[in-house]
Amino acid sequence: MNRTHRHHERAAGDWVRAAMLSSVSAGQPDARSPLTSTARVAAPAIVDQELMASLGIEFDTGAYRFAGMRFDCLADAVGHARFAMRHQEDAGGR
Repeated sequence: MNRTHRHHERAAGDWVRAAMLSSVSAGQPDARSPLTSTARVAAPAIVDQELMASLGIEFDTGAYRFAGMRFDCLADAVGHARFAMRHQEDAGGR
């Protein structure tokens, strides 16, 4: 096997591992999903709770939730909520 082929094979393996990790840690469909992470995150600070309320994000049983999706990281939930809001605004303006 030549060096270029091994490089592409390794890069493809890295991509697959990253995709698998992201599907487990961010944007889970629901807490009852078999892919759900068991890690718990600390309750959000008051300033974070204000941001969450403005975007419709909730915190429940150690995870952030938005639109039926589960997030381990507040930044991921905020990014998803902002993306969804922009998408709705764009769709409404057409």
